[in-house]
Amino acid sequence: MKEGNFSEFSLIDKIKSGFSELVKGGGVVGIGDDCAIIPQNSGKDTLVSADLLVEGVHFILPDVQEAASDISTDNEPGSIHKGSSINKVAQNSRVGGISAYELGWKSAAVNISDIAGMGGKPVATFLSIAVPERIRTMSVRRFQVPETCVDFCKGNQEVSNSNEDETYVPWLEEFFRGYKAISSKFGVALLGGDTTSSLDKLCINVTVLGECGHGKAVRRSAARAGDLICATGNLGDSAAGLKLLLCSNALNTSPNNVQCVNAISNAFHYSDCEQYLLNKHFMPQPRVEEGLALAATEGIGAMMDISDGIASDLEHILDESNQSCATCDSQLNVDKCSEGRKLAAVVDINKLPMSDYMKQACEENGWDPVELAVGGGEDYELLFTCRPDAQIPVEHYVIGEIIEQSNVREDIIWKGTDRNFSGFNHF
Repeated sequence: MKEGNFSEFSLIDKIKSGFSELVKGGGVVGIGDDCAIIPQNSGKDTLVSADLLVEGVHFILPDVQEAASDISTDNEPGSIHKGSSINKVAQNSRVGGISAYELGWKSAAVNISDIAGMGGKPVATFLSIAVPERIRTMSVRRFQVPETCVDFCKGNQEVSNSNEDETYVPWLEEFFRGYKAISSKFGVALLGGDTTSSLDKLCINVTVLGECGHGKAVRRSAARAGDLICATGNLGDSAAGLKLLLCSNALNTSPNNVQCVNAISNAFHYSDCEQYLLNKHFMPQPRVEEGLALAATEGIGAMMDISDGIASDLEHILDESNQSCATCDSQLNVDKCSEGRKLAAVVDINKLPMSDYMKQACEENGWDPVELAVGGGEDYELLFTCRPDAQIPVEHYVIGEIIEQSNVREDIIWKGTDRNFSGFNHF
């Protein structure tokens, strides 16, 4: 990791190579996928993943007044990742931020999505949280759950709105109400963790456990030449919601220096389009049922959830699958690539699934919908490959194919444009 060539993925690769000798085999799979895989004597595999969310990096809280002044609002992916949202009662604050309920929901949801990305069933989480004093002493109005979320949770009592919604409750109580709502939806128990104080920022770490049949986890490394590339739903909605939030914040703090045309300027009044996109960003819905169905389908290759945008996530599938080809891992049933050839991907930008709301917001604000769809991230749909004759049991969109070629200049070839794209990088 030389200076000037440092990235999130170079760090992960360095850690992976440094600790690989301690992985003892026996079916154990470590760093490099959505989850680690640990075989059990019961004939099942345990899936394990962890995710860290840090205030000011992954989400904005509504009392962070100064945050918006440093936020980029141009057409590059937003500088705040995984969790910015509007607090509906942001008291004494001009800056929109994620409500306690939404942050609790999202903290669990993004981890449950990792299990979905392996085709597993989520079982339990462990939550560690470092809480600054201002959060420990804060009270907020109970969050009014969007109707789309109520529908998703099928009337679960943890999300249903009631007459108590006008009452004020401790911030942490609302956080855990949101965390329990999404946990209840999937029957995921909170089994432990740790709590501590923080001098400044709120920090949240979640470890999630899941399970699948032995050897049945769908890994990133199983793509083959000739596979179709598919996504289970629309791309770019969350990124558009994030840009609406960042533009709204910037308009409220520095209105003379914002590159947004018609973005919301009142954090309490949204159009249907804006509310849809904000909800998609605030409260992602893990595709657990879809992941389980795909894992049971003959002809499925590689799979992962879309967290950093397909420009990054498809690179992960290619990297892991090319390594698998090089070693001819028989456990993965992957055909070895021809001598001197590598897997690459062709993605047709004209086939990317985008909602009408996302396209409308882009048209109104001068944003590039393709850039948001491929590089925005946080969609938490499933990205997977499959054989052309596979009978896919869930709604999906074919966006490209895996090819094999020599002298690969680009791992991903973007059909329909001469541009190149990149996804989110934490460093």
